[in-house]
Amino acid sequence: MRHSKGKIILAYTLKSEYMREYKVRPAEHGDAVAIALIAKQSWNHTYGSIYPKEVIRKFVSEAYSIERLHGSISRDSERPVRLFHVALDSERNLAGYSQTLPCPDRKGAYDLARIYALPGTIGTGVGAALLNHLLLKCTDITELSAWVEERNTQGRRFYEKHGFKVSGGKETELFGFRTRELRYSLIRHS
Repeated sequence: MRHSKGKIILAYTLKSEYMREYKVRPAEHGDAVAIALIAKQSWNHTYGSIYPKEVIRKFVSEAYSIERLHGSISRDSERPVRLFHVALDSERNLAGYSQTLPCPDRKGAYDLARIYALPGTIGTGVGAALLNHLLLKCTDITELSAWVEERNTQGRRFYEKHGFKVSGGKETELFGFRTRELRYSLIRHS
C-alpha cells in the first residue's frame, strides 16, 4: 500500500520470495470450524508470551465458539457489502480471516475487529490480501481502526507497514489479566 497525495493506492505486486497468492471471499457457515482452529493456533502463537494460557483458552473458546461464529456470519450475510472474509491458499484451504464492523456513531468509520492467519502463513501476504480486499470492496471506509495489544510487535509491524498510525491507547482487562492496547488507524481520503 502506497500513499500518493493523500490517497491510498493498493499495491498488489509484493516483491518477496515468501509471498503467495490468496483468494479472498466472504465467510460462509461451512468455514466456522476452520476459523475457530485458525483462531486457536494464531492466538497461541501471537499471545502465548503475553497472556497466560488459561486466558487465551477462555477467550478463544468464547469468542470463537462455532455458535458465535455462525451468528457473526449470519449477520454479515445480511449486509449489502460483506465485512467478514476468509483467505484461501492455492489449495483452497483457509489460511486466514478478517472481520470488520461499522462504527454505529460515525459514518465511514470501521473497526477491524479481527485479522488473523495461520502461524505458518504469516509474512506471505495473507493479511495484506484480506486488508486490500476489504478496502477495495468497502469503498465508503474513511477511517479503519484496530486495537492491538501493546506487546504484539508482529501485529504492530503489520499495521505500520500498511499505513496505520497509532491514534490512541487504553488499559484493558481480559479474564482478570490487565494489559494495554494501542489503537491503530488508517485514514482514507476520497
